[in-house]
Amino acid sequence: MKKILFILLLIGGCCTPKEFVEVPSKRFVPNGSRYIEVQSSFKTVVNVFKKNNIGVLSYGENGGVTEEILLDGETRARYEMYVLNDSTIKITAWWGYTNKTKEKMVFFVGPSLTSALSSDLLKPVIYDRDSKRPKKVFDYMCSLFDKERIYYEYR
Repeated sequence: MKKILFILLLIGGCCTPKEFVEVPSKRFVPNGSRYIEVQSSFKTVVNVFKKNNIGVLSYGENGGVTEEILLDGETRARYEMYVLNDSTIKITAWWGYTNKTKEKMVFFVGPSLTSALSSDLLKPVIYDRDSKRPKKVFDYMCSLFDKERIYYEYR
């Protein structure tokens, strides 16, 4: 019985995650970028998220927060918006693991090394071309505004 369970876990761990959204890779984002500044009204920014089926949970005159979304079976994302002035909105990306990712890590490296890893925690994205999940969350945020042809700058 243990052999069958081990084989099933091994096969499941080798499969690639199912994609939930298409995330085009960005090539010219400077490493270390922490957010984007969108040159548009806050209402337009909120509509970009809503148009892409990302709910905005709370917003007021100072900014807002989107609902948490899954980019794939292993990566969670959330975006926060801050109104800097009438035509400039700062958007930060947050990323986290899913329980599925933590379970895989426990299987491969053991529970003692993954005990500090929380699947509830979201961390701010600091762009790094070599990091898979934070890069994907940041690239997806940028792709939303690219589709709408809304100007933004990396910061």
